[in-house]
Amino acid sequence: MTAWKETVSGRRALTILRSRPFLTLAIVAAMWIAASFVSRGFGAYGHLRYLVELAAVIGLVAAGQTFVVIAGGIDLSV
Repeated sequence: MTAWKETVSGRRALTILRSRPFLTLAIVAAMWIAASFVSRGFGAYGHLRYLVELAAVIGLVAAGQTFVVIAGGIDLSV
């Protein structure tokens, strides 16, 4: 009974490790760590905050364009 539970939990862990979201997160984390070693200050709090601010602006523009496309007035120029 214990061996079966370990096998099931092992399969579940392997499934999670092979999943696309986990793989994407692992690749982004590896790239972040590599960039932190190559570029001084890349992993600093100020730089992370700057990246989040940029992503927020791009996200707002993307959300606005999504509403326009859904409403039927397809105008993708920014």
